[in-house]
Amino acid sequence: MAFSPAPRTRPMPEAAMKLLLVRPAVPAPLDPNFAPLILAKKNYLKHVEGTAYFLDWALPRSDGCGRYRLPVFEENHENVEASIYLAGVLIQEMIWQRSASGLLLSGPPKICEALKKAFSPGGDYEFEAMSMPNVCGTPEKPFEVKIVSLSMLPENKDTPQKCGKDANGCRLAFDLGKSDIKTVAVQDNQVVYSKETEWDVTNPDPDYHYNAIMAALKIAKDALPRVDAIGASATGTVGANNEATWCDIFPNVPPAVYKAKVVDIFNRMSRDLCGDVPLKVINDGEVTALAAVQKIGKGNILGISMGSSEGGGYANAEGNLMGWINEMCYIKLDMNPEAPTDPWTKGAHRGISHMYLGQRGATKLAAKAGVKVPENYVYPHPDMCTIKHEDHAQCLKLIQKAMSDPSQEPTVKQLYVTVGVYLGYALAQYSEFYNIEHVMILGRVSKGKGGDIMLDTAKHVLETEFPQYSNIQFHTADDHFKAVGQCIAAAALPSIMDPKLKAVWPVYQKKMEAEGCSTAAIEAFKYNLGVLVSGADVMIPETRLDPVKSLPVYENLQVKPDASLLKKTLILKLNGGLGTGMGLDKAKSLLPVTNGNSFLDLIAKQVDSMKKEFRTDLKFMLMNSFSTSKDTLDALRKYKDLGTGSDLEFVQNKAPKVTASDFSPAGWPADKSCEWCPPGHGDLYPAMLGSGTLDKLLAQGYKYMFVSNSDNLGATMDLKILAHFATTGAPFMMEVAERTDADKKGGHLAMDKKTKGLLLRESAQCPDADEKEFQNVSKYKFFNTNNLWVDLEALKQQFEINGGSLPLPVMKNGKTVDPRDKASTKVLQLETAMGAAIECFPGATALVIPRSRFAPVKTTNDLFALRSDAYMLTPDYRITLAPARNGVPPDVKLDGMYKFVDAMEKLIPMGPPSLIDCKKIVVEGDISFATGVVVKGTVTFKNAGPSKQVPAGVYADQTVTL
Repeated sequence: MAFSPAPRTRPMPEAAMKLLLVRPAVPAPLDPNFAPLILAKKNYLKHVEGTAYFLDWALPRSDGCGRYRLPVFEENHENVEASIYLAGVLIQEMIWQRSASGLLLSGPPKICEALKKAFSPGGDYEFEAMSMPNVCGTPEKPFEVKIVSLSMLPENKDTPQKCGKDANGCRLAFDLGKSDIKTVAVQDNQVVYSKETEWDVTNPDPDYHYNAIMAALKIAKDALPRVDAIGASATGTVGANNEATWCDIFPNVPPAVYKAKVVDIFNRMSRDLCGDVPLKVINDGEVTALAAVQKIGKGNILGISMGSSEGGGYANAEGNLMGWINEMCYIKLDMNPEAPTDPWTKGAHRGISHMYLGQRGATKLAAKAGVKVPENYVYPHPDMCTIKHEDHAQCLKLIQKAMSDPSQEPTVKQLYVTVGVYLGYALAQYSEFYNIEHVMILGRVSKGKGGDIMLDTAKHVLETEFPQYSNIQFHTADDHFKAVGQCIAAAALPSIMDPKLKAVWPVYQKKMEAEGCSTAAIEAFKYNLGVLVSGADVMIPETRLDPVKSLPVYENLQVKPDASLLKKTLILKLNGGLGTGMGLDKAKSLLPVTNGNSFLDLIAKQVDSMKKEFRTDLKFMLMNSFSTSKDTLDALRKYKDLGTGSDLEFVQNKAPKVTASDFSPAGWPADKSCEWCPPGHGDLYPAMLGSGTLDKLLAQGYKYMFVSNSDNLGATMDLKILAHFATTGAPFMMEVAERTDADKKGGHLAMDKKTKGLLLRESAQCPDADEKEFQNVSKYKFFNTNNLWVDLEALKQQFEINGGSLPLPVMKNGKTVDPRDKASTKVLQLETAMGAAIECFPGATALVIPRSRFAPVKTTNDLFALRSDAYMLTPDYRITLAPARNGVPPDVKLDGMYKFVDAMEKLIPMGPPSLIDCKKIVVEGDISFATGVVVKGTVTFKNAGPSKQVPAGVYADQTVTL
């Protein structure tokens, strides 16, 4: 009798056998030498505890990077070979979880050199080194292994993928398995046609595969009035743009032919069949996970298909894919040095999941379980050691038949117990990298009474050896899930444009492209317009919210300030406002504030002061508007070290105004500039992306961004807050302050009942019926100061997840197209707020800050107070309240005639009065202040006639009528 090919890897070292072969507490009855990897790792870590040596590695890929740190024995230790052996297995595991374009190693030289050799041609992991270029879609680029310093290892990064979950419209779907092609037609989430067509995956001719799939799809297409989109799944690795980068359903197609005729096969089929319709193809295991999300209604789901081999997919807490390849069938589960090989790796490895969690995991045990099978079905007969699945499918039928025979059940049952042991230990192993709350099991092995035994055994393993994972819930696929659930999940993958948006979008796209708008700006406006035309309710009702009960408080932070973080931190000021509300036609930040310094002067001097104090090149930038850019750059030329051009600024986008009556682009030939509007400060994010600023900052090593309004002089760089933000690892943090009655009409922070995440509700988003609760400052205690901290890597990731835009809440602002002509066309300006991004970042947080960090100048009342002695200028150019104020600013109420700055200047020609002891000052009528006026307590100055001057003197708690 022939046996499976001998593995090409070197024998297991003695030290590895000593530490890495551990018998499970729940044994596999038909596989007594099964040695789970998870127990090997656990035992190894116990023995290596206390070591001073570590091996770090990074596995970079096109859209991310995997990182790991393993404690290792010293190079001359008797057990160092165990470190090398286990590291190789764990690197292999991570490679097949995520893919990798190369391997970067950092640690003890002997260990690094051994692993470099192992993952190079001719080494123990040559199979991985030769496979990964194809898996990554770069067959011409070899898999490189480099030994580098620890600081050279890139950080861990994942790029979750958001897939459609609504199979609206008319859609085709197909699933390519190793035995058949499944084609489905779906209309408005209902399956109207479904068929399975057998095919021969071993055929080396790509035209055979193309024609077979197309023939099946054409029949399905005939069941629909039209095709709006195509969704699909296939075994193997599928690229972000639907490339069949490495699909093992075409195993015998020669490499050169594969690249020429298979890589683009899905895109060619879609075009040839339906023209230019949206297409999305992903791995079949991932479709299982997405279907399970829809069925169960929760995330953190691992889908396992126990088919010809193990297929896997994972959806995170938000129900999104992780951007990993999840080729679990190539992951080592069994450390037994005599474990079986598999035909896929052609004898390169032993103990790989191919032979444990799928049909082969069962069929290799059939004869041992007493199942009467033909001689050529007795493992390891050559017929059972090829990639062809037919014999295994037939053998599994015989196993299931024997299981239904009461006389054979007691012995056949041991087969399912054994596979259940495999599954239990595999789930514990996977749980190190996947946060698993639910497992959806599919495949014929899991069917019937034997499948129940298998799952019960897996649960028993977790309860016995891994109680921390015993809460994992198991789910199996019923007939409806297999026939409908997975089909709809696949069909729903591509997003199709709302017909209402489709009717108006082309003219907007043409208009924005002609104006030179960036792709990011176009995508952001497209999202906002889509929300508008869909008729979606943009209000945030009380029923959706819970109050935020507690948050970290600045004064209670225990973190130590860390100036080294400044090297990778950007200070960004929003500087797009002209200050028209104060009668200005230039950037408000150019207004003189104190001692001849404008807002911009003070900001520039603050940055310069920190550079000198901490001896670091602190990065500073502005987001200007087209209206403020020139004046601002001119004013900052005297500060040579701030930067110039695109190193100092990027310019916010502009958006088309929308005709209120029919949602068409607003036109105004008399002044074309009136057709455009600013899209709100939520445009910060697409403006950073579209201008290239975000990518440039990331390339330069910047990770954190502190952003605030240029007119908020309280919003200075605070090392304590920076260190806190870095320590939390949060992707986004909002500085909030406690609301008072004076703040009750402004927006507030709240918690989304459904997601349990933070969100911001502005007054424009509150239904009239909820106005009372909106203004309840004892219930909703915190407001947004617009001082925000953003992890730039997380920001980039959210753009990638959401297809190039952030799904910020949209606010409609009703205007006329020409703001000076109230009879002109009524339009809608679609705006977003940058603080609202808090709900776009899972794990976002907030920090309660002292009110002194929120000192915006929105009116001449604010400017009047700021110029007085109630405020002081510190040596590092911060403006703070004078100590005598005890943190409470004076309350200033100027007559409406002083709304504009030029009028206010006439009120205080010699400077403002002393307000150091003033509680409240009210000015009514045309007056001016002489030098030497001191205001104490609450004082009102009135004048009903021509202009009069308030003479020098002390005025305390009185009304002064001139």
